[in-house]
Amino acid sequence: MAGNTSEPGASVTARVFAVLDSFDSSRRAQRLSDIARHAGLPLATAHRLIRDLSGWGALIRNPDGSYSIGPRLWDLGLLFPTHTGLREVASPFLHDIYAATLATVHLAVRDGRSALYLDRLSGHASVPVVSTIGSRLPLHATGVGKVLLAHAPEEIQLSVLADLKRVTPYTIVQPGRLRAQLARIRQEGYAQTSEEMSLGACSVAVPVRDDRNDVVAALGIVVASLKRDRGRLVAALQVAAQGIRRTLVPLSERAGEARGRRRAALGRMRTQVAIIGAGPAGLLLSHLLAADGIESVVVETRSEQYVLGRIRAGVLESAAVDLLAAAGLGERVHREGIEHRGIYLQWPHERHHLDFGELVGRCVWIYGQTELQKDLVAARAAAGQPVEYEVTDTTVHDVDTDRPYVTYLKDGQPQRLDADVVVGCDGSHGSSRDSIPVLRTWDRTYPFAWLGVLAAVAPSTDELIYAWHPDGFALHSMRSATVSRLYLQVAPDEDLEQWSDERIWDALARRLGHGQDGWALTPGPILDKSVLPMRSRVATPMRHRRLFLAGDAAHLVPPTGAKGLNLAIADVALLAPALSALLRKGDRTLADSYSESALRRVWRCTHFSWWMTMMLHRHGDPFDAQLQLAQLRWVVSSTAGAQGLAENYAGLPLGYEYRPRAAD
Repeated sequence: MAGNTSEPGASVTARVFAVLDSFDSSRRAQRLSDIARHAGLPLATAHRLIRDLSGWGALIRNPDGSYSIGPRLWDLGLLFPTHTGLREVASPFLHDIYAATLATVHLAVRDGRSALYLDRLSGHASVPVVSTIGSRLPLHATGVGKVLLAHAPEEIQLSVLADLKRVTPYTIVQPGRLRAQLARIRQEGYAQTSEEMSLGACSVAVPVRDDRNDVVAALGIVVASLKRDRGRLVAALQVAAQGIRRTLVPLSERAGEARGRRRAALGRMRTQVAIIGAGPAGLLLSHLLAADGIESVVVETRSEQYVLGRIRAGVLESAAVDLLAAAGLGERVHREGIEHRGIYLQWPHERHHLDFGELVGRCVWIYGQTELQKDLVAARAAAGQPVEYEVTDTTVHDVDTDRPYVTYLKDGQPQRLDADVVVGCDGSHGSSRDSIPVLRTWDRTYPFAWLGVLAAVAPSTDELIYAWHPDGFALHSMRSATVSRLYLQVAPDEDLEQWSDERIWDALARRLGHGQDGWALTPGPILDKSVLPMRSRVATPMRHRRLFLAGDAAHLVPPTGAKGLNLAIADVALLAPALSALLRKGDRTLADSYSESALRRVWRCTHFSWWMTMMLHRHGDPFDAQLQLAQLRWVVSSTAGAQGLAENYAGLPLGYEYRPRAAD
């Protein structure tokens, strides 16, 4: 760092250099708050400098809101004959491989959905090679690209798999086939291609790892054929990759020591609200509090890429969409989301539509949690919201006092976050719930699970289909006009390896009624599949003195009723004004009633989710099956039954209250 840049006398140039110097091989992408902290700059100053540097091209803003070194600095760096960092470290090893093979050798890193070529030594053989230093080629069609894709975050993999472009007749464009290949790459430690990027060229590549075992680059070689020499080439590349790793370790150790020195002076922070968990509940709460002038800091155990890539809920109630719009977060929901007026209920030979608009005057929106998370991350990044990702050993202290605090480790360094209030939004596996001294928990584990698949195929239905079937429940949902989300009831210990793509589509077609009244289920490439357990849990109270719980930290519901994400939003809608009144006015009324108010809606939604689950899933003998069918027939034939389902599914008011009907 270029001196103490936070001092008034520091020049603008020194501050610019401090911003750029905050990046190194272990910090390729940083949030605004991280750059400010590492550079020793006030947040406002860092924001202004980053804006100017981004406009010039020295920095670029990534889709997740973080910043990386931009192409203008890359171009300038290429003018200098000696390159630092990874390229300089790797250079002698590339030359060794070239000397031994006389083939073209590549060093590449991932840049979004492309492989960025840092270095290339051209071989003597007449093998067509399209890469150049600084060029970007598709991840799915190159050897180095496949290595980088195999170790990329899940959201990057899904994005690439959903848009596979054919470069040559041999390019792999089947998502299922490529996904299987990526799994083999992770298992075997190398990737290979055969005329997938250019005809007459084959390649083999291996990962280059750092001291934390993270894949930071890929090393590859291009030859005319791999038939005889593949094993020898893989071995040579792996030896070189190990050599690069050993050389990189001292560099990263020096960078770690520098970071440790900087954090030692910054190991204690102060805020009004400490939020544990950077999922939708935590980031939405931070957003709503900021709109009311309340400061917060968010800490998160997982990486930002992991949180962004989680494939979760996809149905938003109308009240949740209204809240997002009022908070300035609804633009993309209304532009890219899909408004649904109802659902289909189905059993063999019958399908019935429930129109929520006609029944209760409300609808739902199809908009994946992944997309909402992107909106929240972008909004908080634009506001300069401090978010500490990849922290460990998070612990809440002194919640019985007016000065609670949170401790955690960041980059191995102890940190302390002092606050007026702590909010646990850290999910079902988080630790904040354990800090409530007298906690009561209600649990129910269901004797079945869902096998969920994400498929790159347009939905075969205009609205969701909930299907009861003797073989088990099935659900046809969607994420967009081109991506379908489908589920099958399976055993909790189901072995995914036993479910080929063909078997999945056959079971879906049978349970969803393919061919019934002319309806057809269109299969397509499966991008992802997983087994989802089914569980209900409610933990009470949701508040103890200065500690509050929201979202999955306090409750879980089976996904049948589409309530998990909506409950988290409803919790936050109650909690934000309660904390604002407490911290700005000293008014404890809403804070004192938060747990009771939130739990009224939680228990109502927990019951609805249980009711939908038990009505639609096979779980007993033939007698139980007939009871389920009787219930389904009553719902679709009774106005009261249909309205009850519609009222709960489309969503109760965010401030739902229990009010018995007055006697006539």
